[in-house]
Amino acid sequence: MLAAVVALSFYEVDENGTIWPLSSEQLLRTQLYRDRRSVESVAATIADVCLASAGGMEVNPPRTPRGQLISPEQLQQTGPSVSIPRLTVEQREQVPAVLYAFGEPALLLHLHREGVVAGPVSHVSARSLQSRVPTFLILGPNAWRTPGFWDQWMLEEVNYEWLGDFEYNPGVVTMMDLYAEHFLSEHDDVWTQRFEVYRVRAVAGQATSGN
Repeated sequence: MLAAVVALSFYEVDENGTIWPLSSEQLLRTQLYRDRRSVESVAATIADVCLASAGGMEVNPPRTPRGQLISPEQLQQTGPSVSIPRLTVEQREQVPAVLYAFGEPALLLHLHREGVVAGPVSHVSARSLQSRVPTFLILGPNAWRTPGFWDQWMLEEVNYEWLGDFEYNPGVVTMMDLYAEHFLSEHDDVWTQRFEVYRVRAVAGQATSGN
């Protein structure tokens, strides 16, 4: 089924059963391209949030502790969201910072195109990640689905400052890679995914040497 979806992203079949390659305009309307645009957009936002934090701006909104219910009164008292400056690629390239993402190659590709230093990571050890420049960690659906990840994160979460959750809408191809077809048909809520963005705190006893 997944192979069929991918194939239909590049070709179409007419009423006579003839297969034709899609034109450039048609490709821009396929699920693959919509998926790309969604990740591309959220990558730019994440880049600007991280660089604003690197520049000293308080960007993290109030967060309700995990498992705690929030009342309507508390919700009304929540402060307005912070306005993050939108930077150009050239401006981002001038800000010293490094972003890591756990198991999100597509996001890393777009972060790199947005002008930030970004790389993959297969662990969440803040002691290993911190450096002389502000360092950030991005977690997405691939992290939470990795065996043993929750155990790692429960031990390390205290060493990270949460900067926000950023939603995006993956395309059909990505979702079918993450979930079984029958699960997708029964759970409409999973079609909106999110990236969680954190800044690495300084870990006591660890020199801030470059990675």
